[in-house]
Amino acid sequence: MKRSILFFFVLFLYAALWAQPAYEPFDVILEEVQIDGAPPLQSFAWGVDGENWLLLGGVTNGLHDHRPPFSFLSADRNAQVHVVNYGSQAVWGASLSNLPAAIAEQLSSTNMEFIQIGEWLYLFGGYGYDAVSGAWITHPKLTVVNVPGAIAAIQSGGDLNPHFRQLEDDVFAVTGGQAGWIDGEFYLVGGQWFDGKYNPHNGPSFVQEYTNAVRRFKIQDVDGQLAMADLVEWYDAQNLHRRDYNMLPQVFPDGTFGYTVFTGVFRPGIELPWLNTVDVSPSGYSVIADFEQLFNQYHSAHLPVYDQTYNTMHSFFFGGIALYYVDEEGSVMMDSLVPFVKHVSRVTRGPDGALSESILDLEMPGLMGASAEFIPVEGIPEAGLGVIDLQSLPEDPVLVGHIYGGIESTQSNIFMQFSGESQASNRIFRVLIHKGVSETSYAVSQPEAGLIKNYFPNPAEDSLQLTGLAKPDQMVRVRLIDQKGQVAKEQELKAEASGAFETRLGLRTISAGLYFLSVQAGDQIEIKRLLVE
Repeated sequence: MKRSILFFFVLFLYAALWAQPAYEPFDVILEEVQIDGAPPLQSFAWGVDGENWLLLGGVTNGLHDHRPPFSFLSADRNAQVHVVNYGSQAVWGASLSNLPAAIAEQLSSTNMEFIQIGEWLYLFGGYGYDAVSGAWITHPKLTVVNVPGAIAAIQSGGDLNPHFRQLEDDVFAVTGGQAGWIDGEFYLVGGQWFDGKYNPHNGPSFVQEYTNAVRRFKIQDVDGQLAMADLVEWYDAQNLHRRDYNMLPQVFPDGTFGYTVFTGVFRPGIELPWLNTVDVSPSGYSVIADFEQLFNQYHSAHLPVYDQTYNTMHSFFFGGIALYYVDEEGSVMMDSLVPFVKHVSRVTRGPDGALSESILDLEMPGLMGASAEFIPVEGIPEAGLGVIDLQSLPEDPVLVGHIYGGIESTQSNIFMQFSGESQASNRIFRVLIHKGVSETSYAVSQPEAGLIKNYFPNPAEDSLQLTGLAKPDQMVRVRLIDQKGQVAKEQELKAEASGAFETRLGLRTISAGLYFLSVQAGDQIEIKRLLVE
């Protein structure tokens, strides 16, 4: 049975915040389509052959638990390889146990880096279980899949083995990064090496190292044997210290092809997302320090569209998780807990290279999009690998791809919270582009100034120094709340005539652990994370 719900909205701009360059107007349209039997997945990989999607890896539950015994459970791994045909709406599956153990274990991991070149899907790394060590690791593997062959074998119940090959090297031991391909060379960008079970307190249950690098190399196939060659690594412990981000292919203003790393987490020394972006090309990488992307920090479904007439590059982000959001009054608000959001946002690169950001009047129909994937329709005109060529599209609405899966949450903030839950989704949205439709503008206020100006140190031991700004002479309530929702420390003070306030919280009687620092003045409230050692 097929059920469609049409979401049709007109794009609009942040005219009050940024001056947007001229470009050909077009609409983005979402239509929800139900395919019975489609597997709920998030943080997965995919390949395409005609109307068939090959779905591998990822997990079958929602946002991972913050408690080590309950995070990334073996039962939540995707232990199958699936095929979904969006035309016939048929679904097939095969057990990964039909493959050699080393391949099966990598392909049941989450957050692999992947890219399809022609009929070949390249899968790097991923975080998952290793039966040999009996532990959770980042797999040091590259698996190459013949997509048409694997799909045909799954549909017919045939042998999978001829369509999967593997190469082992520590260079591939990356999870939460992204893979690119330029002029015959692969790019493995950012991410981390993570062994052990997740623990938000940086406890002894895991070892973590960011790659802090862009790794460029070739994969050779000689007489059926895979090999890596010509490895080059660009290392930057500051600017490339990123994971779980979006990386979109780009046509740059000079006509060259490359990629842009959009924000990600975490900034060195502070558990907050990046706001700037990094361009990657064969000549190296460059940090775009004069632009801040507010609305999409974590990986989400995304869509790149190039307008060659105006030489502008559009990058769309569908829902996900963001440091900033727009409230019901149209004000831009910051939430340091980095909540799930419904927004669809766009970053546009003009012919002068300047970046600008806008929010669309189009929203996801729920708190979803995080760890989802945009799967393009095969045969859509491209201006570069994965970049839709706007000028080559027809004037009527045209299907350019689908959004599949991801995490769907019942509330904005559920991580280490006391209510709300999330799940892996199998919801599917057709994505259409309609050229030539006039746009409207929408003005929003500047981001709201937060109550908290500074709080340090973090982590803290004996005491915490807090400064902020409220309304003149307003009463301010400061609370430390533990993970069970209990108030561990509370203090009230009065802001000065200027609105400024400052206080010191003693922590010697507070048990070590992760807390929420809550500061409230009138109807305004701001919450930060604080680690007490």
